[in-house]
Amino acid sequence: TIDMKLAAALFIFSLLFSFFVISPSIKSITHKYFLQTERKILSQMTVDRAGSTYKILKLKDVKGLALEVYKLTEEGLYELADREELTDTKDAYYVFNDKKLNLFLKDLDDDKFPEIVLPSIDKNMAARLNVYSFDIYTGKLNKESRH
Repeated sequence: TIDMKLAAALFIFSLLFSFFVISPSIKSITHKYFLQTERKILSQMTVDRAGSTYKILKLKDVKGLALEVYKLTEEGLYELADREELTDTKDAYYVFNDKKLNLFLKDLDDDKFPEIVLPSIDKNMAARLNVYSFDIYTGKLNKESRH
């Protein structure tokens, strides 16, 4: 009876495996989930601060949403300064000065340095504002809050 149970389990497993391999819709979904390496830039901006030029990117990849800051080098190339992954995976926008923006700078704490604000939607479909500061001296992003 153990051999029969093992044979039945292997048969059911092979049927399920065949379904995943043969079905075009399931194959497409699993291929996108497991093999996708493409990064999609959702928004970008260039900022000059303290004599240096920075490029700020909000992007989506297989892991979800991310924030990347690049610094322009003397050779004219952008070099990654820091990267932070957001906990939310869905992009969102915020109406700011009558424009729909999914990435913007705003001085929220009145320290004369604008924070990076990235709207997103959490798993419960609640809107979130992810706020980061960027320290030009250390080249690091610091998460300030998530509202």
